[in-house]
Amino acid sequence: MPSMSAYSFARRLDRGLRRTGNKADPYYGRYKTKARFMRLFSGMARNSHNRIGGLNELVMKNEYDLASIERIKTVLIKNRMSLSVAESVTSGHLQAALSLAQEASRFFQGGITVYNSGQKTRHLKVEPISALECNCVGQLVSNQMAVECNAHFLSEYAIGITGYATPVPEMGITALFAYLSVAQGDTVVLEEKIPVDRSQPGSPPENDSYAIQVYYANRALRHLASLL
Repeated sequence: MPSMSAYSFARRLDRGLRRTGNKADPYYGRYKTKARFMRLFSGMARNSHNRIGGLNELVMKNEYDLASIERIKTVLIKNRMSLSVAESVTSGHLQAALSLAQEASRFFQGGITVYNSGQKTRHLKVEPISALECNCVGQLVSNQMAVECNAHFLSEYAIGITGYATPVPEMGITALFAYLSVAQGDTVVLEEKIPVDRSQPGSPPENDSYAIQVYYANRALRHLASLL
C-alpha cells in the first residue's frame, strides 16, 4: 500500500464512514473516534514540524564545527581517552555539538552547565571569593572548572569555558569575550581568551547572543582539536 500522511488517512477513513453511515455497526463509534484523533494528531504533527523547521533554520545559520568534532573523536577513540565539558557562557552548546559525533558515547563522557557562582562552587569547587570578585568570568575560574570536570566525569580531557554573550553595562562590560581552558587530568594544558571582534572575519554580530555562544563553542572545539 502506498504510504500516506496521518491527515490523509484520517480524511479517507472519515469519508468511508460518512458513505456507510452504519451507526448500528459496533465498530462505527470506534472508527469515528479514531478518525477524529488522527485529524487532531496530524494537525499537531504539522504544527510541530513547522516549529522544528524554524529551529533548524536557526541552527543551520550557526553550524557547529563538524571537522573539529571528527578530529577530536578520532584522536580520543584511537588513544582510548575521553572528554567532558564544563560550560557557563556556551550554556550546553559544546555538549550538543559533541553529541553529534558518530559513536559519541565512545569518547564523550558528558557535561555540566553551571550558570552562577553558587553552582560553580557547589559542583566544580570553584573558589568562591576570587570567583565573586570577577563575576565568575576569568581564566582562573575556567581553569578550575576544567580540572574539576575531569575529576567529576573521570575523563582524561576536559573543557572549561566562561564569559559574556551579552553586554553588562552596569558592570562596565561592553566588549564580549570568553575564557577557555583545557585540562588533561589535573593539569591545565591550554588557556585562551576568546574576544568577539567584529573587525575579524568570522566573528558573530555583537547583538546576537545565540551566534556568539556557537562562536565560542566552535573556537573551543578548534583549540582542542589543534591541541590533540
